[in-house]
Amino acid sequence: MSGRPSSAARLLATKTEIARALRDGRSLLRKYGYPCDVSMAEFIRWLRTETPYPNPTFDEVVSNRYYVVHELAEIGEVRRMGLRITKDVILRHVLAVDRAHEKAAEAEFAIARDCGARDHLRDRLGDVRAWSQDPTLPRSRRRRYVRLGRELARAVKAMAGR
Repeated sequence: MSGRPSSAARLLATKTEIARALRDGRSLLRKYGYPCDVSMAEFIRWLRTETPYPNPTFDEVVSNRYYVVHELAEIGEVRRMGLRITKDVILRHVLAVDRAHEKAAEAEFAIARDCGARDHLRDRLGDVRAWSQDPTLPRSRRRRYVRLGRELARAVKAMAGR
């Protein structure tokens, strides 16, 4: 699971850019059958949560449609678990949020694959490798990321032949 230090969530993107990114992310998720009703305020609150892991900056997330998809899907999963988006929700519920993170990554990768975003998927291979080696996660969680990494590598390889 990647995370973000609180200081990385400084808001440099404009409200218009954030709104556009959220509209695009919500639209992609809905197109692929993922319900999404995350508000801008909730999205910003989520990106300002404290985590034990490094993460892309707020502006990096907003400028990458697949990161936006990931974060929106993750917020939805966390909410479905009955958790509230608070400053310390990730730190207090690491394993539950990791399960949400895995589902969000699966959604992100499926959508990016369908959109032909090979470079994005290739770039994410290193992240998945890091998740699979995270010593703070139980072995069973790390194995799930090993599987996800293999699937992602196969998808990237298959896309190279197109």
